[in-house]
Amino acid sequence: NVPVYLRERRAYITSGQWSPTRPALFLLGFQDGSIEVWDLLQNHYYPFVKLFMATSPIKFLSIQSMTENQHLVAAGDSKGIVYTMDLLPSLWIPTENELEKVNQMIEKKSPQDTETQSPESIGEPAVPERIPVPEHKPPTQLEEVQLGEEEVMTSSHGEFSTLEKEALTFLDMAEEEIIISEEE
Repeated sequence: NVPVYLRERRAYITSGQWSPTRPALFLLGFQDGSIEVWDLLQNHYYPFVKLFMATSPIKFLSIQSMTENQHLVAAGDSKGIVYTMDLLPSLWIPTENELEKVNQMIEKKSPQDTETQSPESIGEPAVPERIPVPEHKPPTQLEEVQLGEEEVMTSSHGEFSTLEKEALTFLDMAEEEIIISEEE
């Protein structure tokens, strides 16, 4: 078995999952914490979307139908953290004759076609020899959210302590708290 499509990457593929509802759609998880969503009916050489979900390798991907109108992607990383995201309807509702189109596309691309045809010769955009990837990945939105949550928690704790003292003072229990804390 020869791959139908080849593309050089800097990060190793660590997981993958075909869509249970769309024959042309699959997801790949990478060592750099990113996920690519591929729609073979849209483009054979580039992912439909690439997201950085984690700071450690994605080890597991799963697509689950929660309801008829809601589908989720769950991604587990090497630290044991599970991330979820909703799929857009266009990513789980199959197009007309999608399975037949995918089968025809695979049959058209025999192993010798993969080696001899360039993307331009079959109507695809040119594929760069190497896709430039920055050496140092900029912080992802998720990392910023995690840092923000820690700061929010610290701030919230301070606000909670202040409100707690005010409430205890209002209830004339503040002195008891001081006495109890001194005894401990």
